[in-house]
Amino acid sequence: MICDLLHPLLLIATILLLCASLSVHAAEPIRLESDTVRLEFGPDTGAWTGLFDKSAGNLVVEPAASIPTGLVAPRVDVKALDAAVAAGQALALEGEWRFAREPKKTGAYGAPEGAPVFAAAAFDDSAWDKTPVPSRPDVGDRKLHNQIGRFWYRTTVNVPAAWAGKDLALIVGAIDDFDETWFNGQCIGHTTSGTPQAWQTPRRYIIPANFIHFGQPNTLAICVINMAFDGGIVGPVRLGLAPALKLVEPEVKLLSYRVQAPKKGKRGDDGTLEMDMSIGAWRVHTAYELHRFMMIQLEPHRMYEGCLISRTFTIENASDKFQVLRGAGYALPALSAGPSTKVIFPDTRRVGDQPLEKLGPGFAAPDPKDGLIFLFSEEAKRGVGAWLPSDEEYAPVLAASTGSGAKITHSLEVTALLKPGEKAKLGTQHVWITRGSRDNLLDSAHSAFYQAGLCRDGVLARQSTWPRLNESIIYCAHPGGMPEHGFVGYGGFKALKAYIPTLQKMGVDILWLLPIFEHGDGKKWNLYSPFDHFKISPLYGTPEELKDLSDTAKAAGMRLMFDLVPHGPPDITPLAKEHPEWTCLDESGKPTYVWGQLAFDNAHPGWQDYMRRASEFNAKEYGVIGARIDCAAGSPLNWKPQPGQRPSFSTLGGGLGMCRAIREGFLKAQQNVVILPEEYTGARVFYRVADLTYDAQLFLVMIDLQAANASPKEWAATLQRFLHDQSLTLPPGAIKMRWTANHDTVSWTFQAKRTIKAYGAERSRALLALCCLIDGVPMIYQGEENPALYGGQGPSIVDDLAKIIACRKRLPALSRGAADYQSVQATGGVFACLRSWEKDKAIVLVSFNPEPVKTALTLPADLSMKTLKDEITGESIDVSAVPMANHQVRVLSVPRP
Repeated sequence: MICDLLHPLLLIATILLLCASLSVHAAEPIRLESDTVRLEFGPDTGAWTGLFDKSAGNLVVEPAASIPTGLVAPRVDVKALDAAVAAGQALALEGEWRFAREPKKTGAYGAPEGAPVFAAAAFDDSAWDKTPVPSRPDVGDRKLHNQIGRFWYRTTVNVPAAWAGKDLALIVGAIDDFDETWFNGQCIGHTTSGTPQAWQTPRRYIIPANFIHFGQPNTLAICVINMAFDGGIVGPVRLGLAPALKLVEPEVKLLSYRVQAPKKGKRGDDGTLEMDMSIGAWRVHTAYELHRFMMIQLEPHRMYEGCLISRTFTIENASDKFQVLRGAGYALPALSAGPSTKVIFPDTRRVGDQPLEKLGPGFAAPDPKDGLIFLFSEEAKRGVGAWLPSDEEYAPVLAASTGSGAKITHSLEVTALLKPGEKAKLGTQHVWITRGSRDNLLDSAHSAFYQAGLCRDGVLARQSTWPRLNESIIYCAHPGGMPEHGFVGYGGFKALKAYIPTLQKMGVDILWLLPIFEHGDGKKWNLYSPFDHFKISPLYGTPEELKDLSDTAKAAGMRLMFDLVPHGPPDITPLAKEHPEWTCLDESGKPTYVWGQLAFDNAHPGWQDYMRRASEFNAKEYGVIGARIDCAAGSPLNWKPQPGQRPSFSTLGGGLGMCRAIREGFLKAQQNVVILPEEYTGARVFYRVADLTYDAQLFLVMIDLQAANASPKEWAATLQRFLHDQSLTLPPGAIKMRWTANHDTVSWTFQAKRTIKAYGAERSRALLALCCLIDGVPMIYQGEENPALYGGQGPSIVDDLAKIIACRKRLPALSRGAADYQSVQATGGVFACLRSWEKDKAIVLVSFNPEPVKTALTLPADLSMKTLKDEITGESIDVSAVPMANHQVRVLSVPRP
């Protein structure tokens, strides 16, 4: 009887055990699919192995883990490497190398563009010092002990002729902190702050066969970037056949998974896959979701449909010890969009489409930290987009060529302190596939903006409250003076008041005052180290004189905008002494200093409330309409954060939180405000709190063109391509502040000079005119309109700007209209764009040619006019041969139909 009962129970138990086993070890891949795409994952590790466009096949050329990279670093198996050397499959490179410190301004950290001189095989390093490699103080020399900067190590390698035609691998035990590694002048890889614990992470870089001189000497050059303390190269250092030299990757185990199939007809969440995995001390919960989207672009008419994939990681400390999470890489499988796949980094200095071979095997990281990236195949008419819009930490994107595809990694700059059993939910990465044109692909970023809650109903989720902000002109000034004179000597509030008529003549709407708060006695002070945001510095005048300036500006049609500085005061101030709890602490528990003063945590509620109250006070007291927020990108890490926050939340999360608090303060005093965060990151999530953002990327593109001695044709084409791609990939309704200089760029960063010195008088005038005539809000920095204000040489362009801005304000197409950077093309190095507002149209032309030219315009079919009026000069212009003087600017108005 008992046996009869046990038999069915055993059968049931066996079936359940078999099902449980199949759930983790099924022979078939794990699948998540919709009508248009299918995702596939390895049944043992959950690795992402397939991204199928059902009309074309698998876009994955190399799989990737479904957990963040960097949780557990790979390790070096020294015995296996020694065995490879003994078998004639590898070479040991430890020994005497050449060494030198890189002089300043000969290279740039991260994402090298072209080989530096010290990487070249032909460079003569015979005068350099000799040094042992490995080369860190505990294993070699002490050359990098407490030395910060870029340091070069070079050696010569004779590669056996027997290895001809084969790819090689270089393995280095670690490089402290970061590196750029070159072989015969070709970059084979580099590691940046995007790699968690980079200073102790082994490097394995692939060297393509076409980089190698087989049977001959080759040059290996490693640039070590040391950020603090000790640095150098850690052994072993081995070069050999790629299959013979591998790192030991940490073991990933898939514990369980759950799939929810798409629901027919539903256009929201169309299916989910959740996986639980373990790796080392961590347990990772990974969630994939499918979302359908449809994009409709009204002008010109086009419609397309796609599928967006969202991926979110939740990290749990599965050990019995305290753990620190330092970074999380969201690596996608290496993907190919089709034949001749190219990579697009919109709104960055890498303008246009980058062929895979240009990326090389080393990661290519654009300057901004926004992380929007696309792959596109013109032949297949297919594209892939990716973005990680975290509101807590930045997630810059890295891209590398695998030969047949591109490996994309979003590197989330997260630092979290986790107790045993504690979890950290990280940001959500979005990936999507589109079919159609290149413009369709760039447009499709709006699907990710919508999914991230950045926009809804075709506009930004948080709309600007300032009426017609996009029609405004900003002038930035300091009443004390300009950087050339240490911000003194100009004459204070009274002098700015006397300058109001000139600003009015130029059509200025907003007068942005650089910091004017109490910051010392004038002997030893820094206007960006305010002691008290409620007190005006007497160096510039009295509160009554500031009110008089505000009233005079308002009567002339202008409003004041302040410059608020929330990164913290000097430690000698009462504010710092009264609120030590607001300070960011480093990992050892000591206060952090930035710009010579304490770093306050922008995420601290008390500090946010202080700045909220200061904003309200200044709005009520001085009629200020808003603020440019200094260092709005956030604070340093705070290793003693508020409950519920992690140390890295003080960065982006703190920056967004502080901007939001300042906005709330102004809104307590008035209905309409303007918030401008100072951030060079390009992070689109700032539109959650900002009315307009810095267009630092356009400024940097201009610098690059000048540095490259670009031709007039390159100037025009590059700027049109940059602005076109940017316009398609900004959130709807987003506004950029256009500028050629600010108080930082003319004094100590980037160019460290006035634009008239950087570009010459004619080109600097043309660039400022361009900023006034394209879409966005132009900003004129004090002195750029007249060098005499700072004691410089050159002509005043006040009258020129007055004409150009008057034209902008007179024509709705210029002041309110959209900008089309492709429909009109001009010859002879002339930039062209078409501005449109309802039935009003205008063509903007800016010559970058230092000589007079006649440019021929190619117009869209609906603009068949032979002659158009120049609204600046009043001339009637033949569009088949438009005369353009040296760097001339024209605005051709199009008659209404």
